[in-house]
Amino acid sequence: MRGVIVLAACLALLPNAADAACTVAANGLAFGRIDLIRGTTSAGRITVACDRPGLFQVALASAGDGGAGRLMRGTTGGTLRYNLFSQPSMLIPWGDGSRLGPAVFAQSDGAAPLDLTVYGRVPPQTAPPGEYADQITVTVIF
Repeated sequence: MRGVIVLAACLALLPNAADAACTVAANGLAFGRIDLIRGTTSAGRITVACDRPGLFQVALASAGDGGAGRLMRGTTGGTLRYNLFSQPSMLIPWGDGSRLGPAVFAQSDGAAPLDLTVYGRVPPQTAPPGEYADQITVTVIF
């Protein structure tokens, strides 16, 4: 059983930040073979580069939001629960600012790109064998 999460990036510019130019790049989390007894972890990265210094918010929305949390959907119809975090301790979920958890705030110096690590965890659970995936939308609000 394998799981993959694809991160798709988008920008949300507030009216007072219209003169800022920023780029966002994200790589996916590949959980590989998932251990359903002990759970499995992985990490990915979001890179934000802005030409002006400032505070921004990064929200992670899930296409596979099952109402009670994030879900990867399998090729055989099964689902896998998982969550995303901004810290390696994996205590507070990184979400969309609503029911999936708080968004993360970060500070740009306007010169160097900022790398944000995304930590993922698939907890112990039962699921049929297969390939599982979800797509995450990364929204950056300046």
